[in-house]
Amino acid sequence: MDQLDVIKERLQPLNEALPSIFPEARERALSSLEQIGTTRLRHKALYANNFLAAAQVVFQEDTMPDKWELTDGANCLHLRDTETGLTVRVLKEFEFTGDVPPAGNNQHRIKTWTQQPLTGFAMEPLFKAVKLEDISLVLTWKEIEAEDRFLCVVHQPLEAGSFPEGAPSLTVLEMPFAISSPEYDELKYDGTKPRQRVVPRKNLVVTERAGIGQEE
Repeated sequence: MDQLDVIKERLQPLNEALPSIFPEARERALSSLEQIGTTRLRHKALYANNFLAAAQVVFQEDTMPDKWELTDGANCLHLRDTETGLTVRVLKEFEFTGDVPPAGNNQHRIKTWTQQPLTGFAMEPLFKAVKLEDISLVLTWKEIEAEDRFLCVVHQPLEAGSFPEGAPSLTVLEMPFAISSPEYDELKYDGTKPRQRVVPRKNLVVTERAGIGQEE
């Protein structure tokens, strides 16, 4: 099992948890805006911040996904896999490009955003625990209001980026909202090299379900 397989396996509990956590976080974020007399369209940044704060609270109230924990950071939603050390930062999709938001002047983000790409890792023996402490992923979320659902995409940022461009990144996994476990297990990505699961964001992504490829 290589590191990309482990990442997909460790992200599955999040895929199962988000369908109940995100809608509740949305309702709480909208309620808070209503109380101060504004809307998410008028104050988009405030809504995004309230959404993440509400999601953090819902994670704490609800059962955390197996072997995942919230980090101690404030005004953010960071999750850590206690088994491998993998961290996932949840952010609203960058409005201008649909990618990972640029790091801006945040020094921690700048450091985190500049990583070695995941491609090319060698196979690990099955008996050896795979550690991912140096890998930090970004899970971007986007509301598709017309369909009353969310779309989540897991990225590995590679550069800090600069406004108005998003941060260059690789797409690790697209997580269609509320996807079933069997469908999740069948998600694969088209690549030019054997076992390559990570492809550039703008390249073709193929989702295979029951042997039928669908372009997205």
